[in-house]
Amino acid sequence: MVRSVGRSGPCPQQRETARMRLRSTVEQVRSNPFLPVAIGSAALALSGVAIIALWGSATGAAIGTAILSGAIIAAVFSWAENRADVRRAEREEAIALRLQLSMSPSLRGVDLTGRDLRGVYLVGKDLTDANLVDTDLTGTDLRGVVLVRALVAGARLDGARLIGADLTGANFSQSSLIGANLESATATDAVFEDAKLVGALLPRLVAPRATFRRAILTASDFRSATLTGASLRSAQAGADFRSADLTDTDISNTDLRFAQLDPGALDSARHTRPPHLPDESP
Repeated sequence: MVRSVGRSGPCPQQRETARMRLRSTVEQVRSNPFLPVAIGSAALALSGVAIIALWGSATGAAIGTAILSGAIIAAVFSWAENRADVRRAEREEAIALRLQLSMSPSLRGVDLTGRDLRGVYLVGKDLTDANLVDTDLTGTDLRGVVLVRALVAGARLDGARLIGADLTGANFSQSSLIGANLESATATDAVFEDAKLVGALLPRLVAPRATFRRAILTASDFRSATLTGASLRSAQAGADFRSADLTDTDISNTDLRFAQLDPGALDSARHTRPPHLPDESP
């Protein structure tokens, strides 16, 4: 004989508490793209175990499988929807940022760390003291841009056009400027330590006291550049230095074996360790 056990319904305060907990759970699910997957996985495991334990038959297993499959589909759709919302928000933020950068004449001191700025219109913009660490500026038109004292370490500027740019005191350490065009740019006291400037165009670059220590300058064009007091220490400098001013330039341990140099170009350069000169065998 089975006796029924009566149950009293929840009081209004309990119902309100339950509703508040439900709303909190929903908000957590919306804000965390991985939470739906975790909840779905837990539901799958609990449903399967409960049904098999209670039914213990082929019918129970079939029903359990159906419930599990539904839970999987629900979890996947919830996760996909959440990720789509995140990507949509990121795209909208990127569009708003690009518009702001394009419309603002002055961007002094702006923090753009790690941003993807490929194709953003920055011609002639004032980015004095800006933070561009790890920024992607690949192929970006930066003609006439002002990057005075800007921090551009670790940035990607492959193929970027910096023609006539003011790079005074800027820090490009460990940046990639492969194939970049810095023709007639000013880079007084700029830092290019450990940077990659393979195939870069730097004719008529004005860079007194600039630092290119350990930089890779292979196949770069420094013709008619001003490098007085600059440092090429330990750089791979198989570049074209014809008509360049290398007065007081530090060429200690610099690899110049494949460099193009005017006769006597290194007579006024300095070094504490002998450089590797063009007439030396590799």
